[in-house]
Amino acid sequence: MAHDWISKKFIDRAKLNVCYAPNPKFSFGWWFGQYWSEAVGAGGRNDPGDANMKLLLSLVYAHLFPNVPPNANPGQKRALGDAQVANIAQLPQPADVLARSAHYRQILKLALDLGSIGMPTKTVAETAVTDPLVPKDQRARQLLKLRLNYILNGTAVQVAIGYRGEGRPFDTVVKHKGVLNRIDLLKNPSMDPEIKKLKDDLKKLNVHQPWHPFSDATSDAATKLYARIGKGDNCLLTVTSIGRGLAVPVGFPLIEDEELMTFPDKPLADWKFSDFRALNGVKLARVDATINGRQRPAVFLATDNYVYAAKFTGGGLVNTQDYVETNLGAQQGNCKERGVREVPLHDLLAGVHLQRIHLGPTRTWGVVGFIREKKYMVDGKWANSLNMNDFARYHFHGNVPAASNAIGLLSKMLNGKANSGILTGEKIDGPPEPTGMTLNAVDFGITYPQFNALRERFGNDLYYGATQA
Repeated sequence: MAHDWISKKFIDRAKLNVCYAPNPKFSFGWWFGQYWSEAVGAGGRNDPGDANMKLLLSLVYAHLFPNVPPNANPGQKRALGDAQVANIAQLPQPADVLARSAHYRQILKLALDLGSIGMPTKTVAETAVTDPLVPKDQRARQLLKLRLNYILNGTAVQVAIGYRGEGRPFDTVVKHKGVLNRIDLLKNPSMDPEIKKLKDDLKKLNVHQPWHPFSDATSDAATKLYARIGKGDNCLLTVTSIGRGLAVPVGFPLIEDEELMTFPDKPLADWKFSDFRALNGVKLARVDATINGRQRPAVFLATDNYVYAAKFTGGGLVNTQDYVETNLGAQQGNCKERGVREVPLHDLLAGVHLQRIHLGPTRTWGVVGFIREKKYMVDGKWANSLNMNDFARYHFHGNVPAASNAIGLLSKMLNGKANSGILTGEKIDGPPEPTGMTLNAVDFGITYPQFNALRERFGNDLYYGATQA
C-alpha cells in the first residue's frame, strides 16, 4: 500500500501533535491546526484504511523520510515509520508557503477532507414526514416545514419556510443581495464602501491566499456544503445555516463566537472599568426581573441580532441534522441545523431586529430576544409596513391567499409568542433558571457609570447574569 512508512504508531503519535506552529492567527499553520483538530476528531470516519491520513502525513513529514527504499516490503516500511516516532515535533510556519502554494494547498485540502464532508443537497419536498403533526422523534428527518402550496399555471408550487439568525442588519443584507456564506461574500464585485470593508475583513482570514483550498475556484472545495465530522455541525465558511424553527436562529450569531464577540471571563459583580472597555460586540442591559416570585433589578450580557424568514421552493438545501445523525453517528439533537449556500434577496420574506438578553456565556444557557423592529421584503427593499398585494406580487406570483397564509405562518416571528414581542432561544445546559423567572428589558446598552450606580444603589439585591460556565 502507498505510504506504508507512515505506520500506525506514527499516525497515533502525530495525532497528539499540533504539526505546525499555529501563530500568527489565520496563517497556514493556524488553518492546518483548525482542520487537523477536526480530522483527529473525525476518528477516521471519512478515511477507511487511513489512506488519506497516510498521504497527508507523508507530505507534512517528508523530511523524516528522505530515502525510503523503493523495493522495501511493507514490514520494512512500517519499521521506518516506527523509528521516526520520536522525531515527530511541531514544525515552524513554512517559509516557502507562497512559492509552493499548490503543495501547501494540497496539504490543507487533505486535512479539510479528513475532518469535513460535503453533504448531499435536497429539494424542499424531500422529507420523510409532513406537517402539521410531526412526531417529535421524526423532526430531525424533516428538512424544513412544507408550510403552504399554491397553484401557478396549473402546477402546484410547494413552499417551505426556514429561519436565519444573523448579525447583519437589514440594510447590509440588501447590499449583499441576500444572505451569503463567507466564501461567496469574498467574490462580491461591489465596490460599495461597506462591502469593501467587509471583504477586507474577510481577507484577514486568508482564505483567498493561493495556499488555502477555498481560493481554488476549480476545486470541489469551492462548491461543497461541508459538515464538520467531529463537531457534527455546519462548516462556518461554506454553509449558510438555517433553522427549521425559531429557537435555534434566535441564538445566532453566538455570543461565544470570539471572532464576533468578546467579554471578560469573570463574574459581573467583579467587573471594573477595564473589563467594561474590553467588551466587543456585547453590551450590558439593565433588566427588571421577577426571580423566585420577587421583583429585582438585574444586569445581563446583551447583544443585537436579526432573524430573517425565507421561502424555499427548489433544491440546494442540506439537512445537516439528519445527515450527521444518520451518517456520522452524531449525538441525537445536538445539532439542529439545516443549510444552503446562500439565501438570495428575493427569497427573504421578512425580518425582525432583536435585542437579546443572555442567561449565560453561551447560546445553550438560554437567550431572550425582545423584538424592536420588523420589516417585510418587497421589490428588493425592506418595507416597514405590509402591503399584501405588493407582497403577493413579489413572492407568490400575485397569489394573495398564499401571501396571506405566509404572513399568518410568520406571526410568531413578527410578534413574539402569544403576541408578547419576545422570542426565546433554546436552553440546553447551564444551571436551572430561578423559579418563575421573567425578564422585562428596561435599558439596553448601559454605560459603566450607570452599571456602577446600580451596584451602589441596590447592593446585594442586584441580580447578575452569568458570564462564566
